[in-house]
Order: sequence, then C-alpha cells, then structure tokens
Amino acid sequence: MATTVFFLGATGYIGGPVLAELSKAHPTTTFIALVRRPESIALVTSFGPNFIEQQAREADVVINTANSDNLQLATAILTGQRKRVEVDGKPRGAFVHTSGAAIFLDPESEGAYDPQGRIWNDGNPADIRALTPNLLHGDVDVPIMQASETGYVESHIICPGGVVGVPRGPAQAGSMFFKFLIQLATERKRSCYFGEGTNTLYLADVNDLIDLFLLVFDRVVSGADKDSSPYERYYIGAINPVSFKEIMTAVGEELASRKVLEDGTAASIRYQDVSDPLLRLWGQTQRLEPTRGKSIGWNPKPVDIRASLSESVDAVLNPTQSK
Repeated sequence: MATTVFFLGATGYIGGPVLAELSKAHPTTTFIALVRRPESIALVTSFGPNFIEQQAREADVVINTANSDNLQLATAILTGQRKRVEVDGKPRGAFVHTSGAAIFLDPESEGAYDPQGRIWNDGNPADIRALTPNLLHGDVDVPIMQASETGYVESHIICPGGVVGVPRGPAQAGSMFFKFLIQLATERKRSCYFGEGTNTLYLADVNDLIDLFLLVFDRVVSGADKDSSPYERYYIGAINPVSFKEIMTAVGEELASRKVLEDGTAASIRYQDVSDPLLRLWGQTQRLEPTRGKSIGWNPKPVDIRASLSESVDAVLNPTQSK
C-alpha cells in the first residue's frame, strides 16, 4: 500500500537528515515536506491551522520534527487526523512527534545529582502515564497521548536527550545543544555550571537518533504497534548521562584551545543567583532508563563528549563550512 507522509521540519538539524534517510529507505513513499524557515518558526501562524489540519487529514503519517512545544500546531494535526477517521471514514493515521527529555528534569536539584530522585523508565507505561501537562513539553505530549488513547490516531513520541554530533547527509547547523552552551560561554566570557555541577543530562549522537526515527517509522508502516497503548510508544532517545560540570569543562577547554576564551576553566555559579528560567534548566538533573528503543532494536553508542564537542564546535563556529 502506498503511504503518504506529511513531514514538518525538513530543514532542521534533526528533521533534515531524518527525511533524507527515510526517503532513501522508503522510495515508494510520498513525502510532503513543510520547510521550516528561520524567519517563520511559528508554523501555525505562518501557514495557518487550516492548512496544517488539511495536510494532516490527507496524510497516512504525520512526522513533526519542527517544534516540540507548539500546542496549536499539535492540535491542528490532531484535528485533521480525527476528521480523517470520523468524517472521511479513512483508516486512522499515525502521528510521530518529537518531544524532548527535558520533560524529565527535576526542578529541585539546583546543580546537584540526587541519588534518591525518581528514575523514569520509558519501558514502563506507568512512568509515561505519570507525565503531566505542567512539565516542560508535557502540555503537548499529554494531549497527543490522550488523543491516541481515544483511538482515532496512533501516536509515537520520540523524546531526545541532548543531541550532539554532526549528522550524516544534509545538515542545517551543528548541535543546538552545544550551540546554546557555546554561545552562553562566549557571551559570559567563561564556561559556567551551577553549584557543584553534578546534575546529569542524558545525551545521544544525532546519527543514532536518526536510526531511532527509522526504526519507529518502520513499525508505523508495518502496523507492529497498532494494538499497543500510546504509553508503550514513547521513546527516550538518549543513552548516557554526563554531569553538567563535565560538559561545561569540556566546552571551556575546547573554546580556550581555539582562542575563543582566554580562560578555559569552568566556574561555579549559584543556582539561586540566576533568574532566567531557561538558564536554570541547565542546573537540573535527570535519572533515566531508556529501554523502549532498545526493545525494538535500537543500539546507540555512548557519547564521547569531547570528540563530539570538537566536531560540533566546527559546525557551530563555521556553519558555512560544515556539511
């Protein structure tokens, strides 16, 4: 059976190579790509919810790699997929949504690792059911899973950790994870971490993440998960935890070696002294057990933070020269 896929975020760091790999692996599938331009990040505002809704209504599969937090976008997709079933009488479609592992951050950690903190296991449906709309990304993830539970759409959510590395194939830019930290260090003229810096963040290489998307898409088109719960179709796309102090130490030393910073030593700052909610996220910790992806054959390699940082710095500092 021919499959039509509506793909959002086709020029992004993750979306670009995912679409390229899917196109090669599924040459008979029709991919309709909505390009994300820097000047039009607000997709629903730019194209209108009716356009998104209609494309989602006509497609067998919708893949969103464009925006993890746009509830209006997700709602338009779900509305189209509901009408596909309830009005058009077509088989239910699938919605592959890209979220983010920041949903699992512990806001009480304040720069420290908590060995007694909650461990989130994506292989345990009860853990995924425990996600709430007040969590970061939760206001989008939860409604998607609730809609899937009603039966008119088959949701699959891929939840990447900090994505690093340079992707194979076409790439718009280097790692957004490292890009933010590099910019933060250069603006402050110092690489910094919060408190003792033992809070951990889970990482994944972008090429391993691409492989996870391919595996999930194969399950979508084969119908392997058609009878499962949406809480069994939630994948943490990450492999190994790294302390934030280790990350920022590597960032500082790499930038100093390139003469971007005079002093490459990472410095501690008090969590309480930072008011910016986005910056405070970097002082929070995670405890994860990503087992769902491995159960379908995903085999990511541990991230070598320094090797990955070196190639990512090249892409971030010299984007026109990166592939």
